[in-house]
Amino acid sequence: MSDVSLIPMTATFARLVLSGDRADDWSAGYPTPGDLEVADRIVSGQMPVAGDASPWGPWIVRAQDVVVGGAGFHREPDAAGDVELGYGIAVEARGRGLATEAVRLLLTLARDGGARRVVAGTDPGNVPSERVLTRCGLRRTGVDGDELRWAIDLTLNA
Repeated sequence: MSDVSLIPMTATFARLVLSGDRADDWSAGYPTPGDLEVADRIVSGQMPVAGDASPWGPWIVRAQDVVVGGAGFHREPDAAGDVELGYGIAVEARGRGLATEAVRLLLTLARDGGARRVVAGTDPGNVPSERVLTRCGLRRTGVDGDELRWAIDLTLNA
């Protein structure tokens, strides 16, 4: 088990990400384009902040006390209890199992938060991301447009 942790991306942190300034504990490739997009959505009020009261938002991925990426949920679970996750790790930190650990932590948050199913999407040919999802128990469910779709039923073996 690695020392990956998830920390809520607050509005203050999101503003720092968008400012172009860098914190000393950020990996060289952080923020990724996805992190910039998430930060913008938080600052503009289009995305909730995750935390103790609700896990349904974006989280900062830290490993060995360094910010290496982001992971989180696109929104709260829908009426059926489905919630979608996403993640991204800075290029220089990939290949070390960090995304897998981050997704496992998200699955625990989703289960504890009452979600029934977690879904995700990958670009066709993104084999590393497919491996992350497979290692975490998600199975490919089909194709939606130009995206492969994945899911795991959290009510099984709960």
